[in-house]
Amino acid sequence: MAPSVPITFNPKSDQQLREIEGENGLQDSVIVKAKWIKPIERRRAGQTHAYAILQVTSVDAANLVIRDGLTIRGVSVRPSKQNRNLHNA
Repeated sequence: MAPSVPITFNPKSDQQLREIEGENGLQDSVIVKAKWIKPIERRRAGQTHAYAILQVTSVDAANLVIRDGLTIRGVSVRPSKQNRNLHNA
């Protein structure tokens, strides 16, 4: 899970996912997909950043991103592991 991602980021854009990989020195296609946590239509007026979920190819890639952080659309973000049991609690 990545906090404070600029809403100029388009998680459905394969090109933008590849840009994140390149800018952060990640292997090609290590980011499988991304999505916003909250639906776009539920954003408040004037909102500039939001939480996103990034799916990567391996535990090693996830640990690297968590340890080193990411730059997304020029903004440094500090991803964390998403609790998969959140909905089971």
